[in-house]
Amino acid sequence: MLADKELAPVYLTLDALDECDEGNPGDPGRPHLLSLISDTLSITNKVKWLLSSRPEVGVYMKLKTKPALGAIVELDVQSRPAPVDAYIEHRLSDLERNFEYPKDVLDEMSQEIRRRAQNIFLWVSLVFQDIIENNVAEVRCCRPYQSQSFFSDESV
Repeated sequence: MLADKELAPVYLTLDALDECDEGNPGDPGRPHLLSLISDTLSITNKVKWLLSSRPEVGVYMKLKTKPALGAIVELDVQSRPAPVDAYIEHRLSDLERNFEYPKDVLDEMSQEIRRRAQNIFLWVSLVFQDIIENNVAEVRCCRPYQSQSFFSDESV
């Protein structure tokens, strides 16, 4: 089927590849999926894959080592802090507008969140959700947050 010259372009999306089991020899798992992806890339350029994975799993490096007809491109969002920084600024302005946080508290929160965020949207979102749900607007300074789980060193 993949060698069929009449094949229309096909787009496949696979999210959270890093969460797939490693698998045992003979059992399906992440290596089996990577092999399938690699095989399709070597047979035709009409099949396009959009994969998401944590970078530490090395999916890009494993696929890059095999020949492919199409391009393999890595988009490492953790090396691009601007989108997460913009989101942090947006959420801080919400806190300032809706909860009337003082500038010095917002500045300290901004520094601490940026320092610990590692460009991970989900973590930043959960921190702001926790701040709002726990009515942190009543706290005078963000130093007391350090005892809470979202600012503890164990959570990063």
